[in-house]
Amino acid sequence: MKINYHTHTTRCKHAYGSDEAYVMAAIKAGYDELGMSEHSPWVLHPGETAAYRMELEDMDDYMQSMRTLREKYKDQITIHIGLEAEYFRDRFDWLVDFKKQHALDFIIFGNHNRDRISYHTYYGDYHAPDLLLDHYVEDAIEAMSTGFYSIFAHPDLYFKTLNVVNQDTLAAAQALCEAANHYQVPLEYNLGGFRYGDNAYPKAAFWEIAAKNKNVTIIGVDAHDPDHLLDDKARSDAQAYLHKIGVNLVEAIEFK
Repeated sequence: MKINYHTHTTRCKHAYGSDEAYVMAAIKAGYDELGMSEHSPWVLHPGETAAYRMELEDMDDYMQSMRTLREKYKDQITIHIGLEAEYFRDRFDWLVDFKKQHALDFIIFGNHNRDRISYHTYYGDYHAPDLLLDHYVEDAIEAMSTGFYSIFAHPDLYFKTLNVVNQDTLAAAQALCEAANHYQVPLEYNLGGFRYGDNAYPKAAFWEIAAKNKNVTIIGVDAHDPDHLLDDKARSDAQAYLHKIGVNLVEAIEFK
C-alpha cells in the first residue's frame, strides 16, 4: 500500500494545479489511496482572514469536485475527502457539526494558530516565544483528547519559531509524543517542511523521541502542487530515515 492523506488544492490560495491534476499525479506515482485535506474554512471573527485557507463559500464546490473525482477514478485509486483544521475552543463544536454536515471522512489536526487566525498567533512565527511551548503543547494535547482528529500533522512545527534543540523543546516533544500515544493519534512526518529549506521541521531530535515512544507515524506529503506527489525520492528518503531510527512507521490508519 502507498497512501498520502495530506493533499491541498488551489482553494487555500497557496497551492497550484487543478484538483484532477493531483489525482492523476497520485495515480502516476503509484498511490493506492489519496486523502484530500484542504485547509478548513472557519466562521471568521472580526479581524481574521481566510488568506491562507479555503473560504466557506468554496466548500460545496470542493465537495462536489472531490466526489466527482472519487467516482471517476474509483477503479484506479481510493480518494478520501477531509480537511486540515486547527483546534479553536470557541468554534470546535461548529467544526464537529461541519464535518457531519458534509459527511467528511477525516480531519487532520494542523496546530497552526492559537485561538485566532492571525500572523501573530501562528505557531511557526509566534509573537510570544517565551509562551510558545506551553501554548503549543496545551492546544495540541487538548485537541488530541477530543478524539476528533485522525492525524496530528507536522507536530514539530513549533521548531519554526524556536529552531533550537534544548531541554525545553525536547520536553515539549516528549509531552506531545506521550499524549499522542495516550489518545491514539498518529503523528505525521511532514515532507512539506523540507520544502521550506530552513531545517526547522521535520526535526530529527523530535523524531528520535517519537521513535523511543513507539508513536504510530505516517508520512505526509503535504502536497501543494501535483509535482509534490511525484517526488518519490523525498518519500523514500524519509522512509529509510524513519526505519533507521526505529520509528513505528505505518502506511494506513483508521479514521476517527
